[in-house]
Amino acid sequence: MRNDTDIIENINPAKHSGMVTIAYVMFGLGLVTVYSTAIIGVIIAYIKRDDVAGTYLRSHCQWMISLFWWGVFWNLIGWATFWFGLGFAVWGLVWVWTAYKVIKGFLRIHAEQAV
Repeated sequence: MRNDTDIIENINPAKHSGMVTIAYVMFGLGLVTVYSTAIIGVIIAYIKRDDVAGTYLRSHCQWMISLFWWGVFWNLIGWATFWFGLGFAVWGLVWVWTAYKVIKGFLRIHAEQAV
């Protein structure tokens, strides 16, 4: 009978890094598609999260899931404050924050490092 340690030791990060990279690309495209492709990215991150447990890729999946939900939250705040003239500022900050997180994660995944 196999235990979790055996499974973790047999995970090949190279096998999964392509899909996690695609998730980053979807997030990056989400910056110009108003998060519509980021939905695909977060779905990929949720699916791959358990497949890459015990590797540096797990932190990338968690990073993107967290990024997505915080982005949704702050975009909703932008909508709520739109009528007070603050919405565009909130959306601008969310865009810059998302771009920073996606670029940082993308660079670290190609360096085979956790975020």
